Amino acid sequence: MAGSVQHPKSLVRRRPAGARVRVPVGPDVGARGATRTRPQPSSLEREFAFYWCEIFRGPPLEAEYRFAAPRRWRWDFCHVASRVAIELDGGTWVRGRHSRGSGQSADAEKANEAQLAGWLVIRLTADMLRREPLRWMRAINDAITRRMPP
Repeated sequence: MAGSVQHPKSLVRRRPAGARVRVPVGPDVGARGATRTRPQPSSLEREFAFYWCEIFRGPPLEAEYRFAAPRRWRWDFCHVASRVAIELDGGTWVRGRHSRGSGQSADAEKANEAQLAGWLVIRLTADMLRREPLRWMRAINDAITRRMPP
């Protein structure tokens, strides 16, 4: 159901063994068995994947991971074993989904449910990612390392 973080241009990331895995962007089966198509990664998601995979070379992350069945909530990226999620908020200056009242309310509900389930959620705006990408890559990696089970 979830795919590994991909290089933004080819949407392919090499695994240590040399195998390649593609982000699932085709048909997806919903909670009631209905098939729907996953959206293509956004430019912000591709940018994050580039920094994480090509520049920082962090541990593998899952993309579009569904964490609260039967809800359709998905993390943009996450490290499942450590329960660290990365949410990318685009459109902050153009009244995008995350900056309107209904979007903020929905994001707050999702974040609260995630925290109650033991997830650490790191939210990044496009500005944060573009101004200090390595700072945030290090912070995410440190969070993953600290939260790994013994």
